[in-house]
Amino acid sequence: PKASRPQTSLSLPFIAHLALLWVWHAPTPYAWALTGTAPYWLMELSLLGSAVWLWREILHPGRATGTVLAGLLGTVVQMGFLGALLTFAKQPLFAAHSQTTGAYGLTALEDQQLAGLLMWVPAALPYMAVGLWHLRNVLRETEATEETSP
Repeated sequence: PKASRPQTSLSLPFIAHLALLWVWHAPTPYAWALTGTAPYWLMELSLLGSAVWLWREILHPGRATGTVLAGLLGTVVQMGFLGALLTFAKQPLFAAHSQTTGAYGLTALEDQQLAGLLMWVPAALPYMAVGLWHLRNVLRETEATEETSP
């Protein structure tokens, strides 16, 4: 049989992913990422890598439900807060997009607000789905325990 990988703390991938999420969505690092191919791919791959690492740990079999739910909730709150900041900003935060959005019929602010809204609402759905799945499993286990108890 395949050996299971050891369970590690969820804290490190959680902190790494959220730090990278906030850093790369700050105007100065984001502008730097758009200066060339290497910085751009550094941004993209570090965000993807940290997200994969976080999801790998969240989905680890045997991880305590409370830990999973805390990680999911913490991530959703941070993504939601960042998304809300982008959505409700009164002016565009990213000068790099000041001349790129017109071709799509959007101002730079409208583009930023749309991106923030997508980060805030639809991006939370996978986290909520996994959280509900874990809660369902806890309820089933509780129900099964109650049925077998005298």
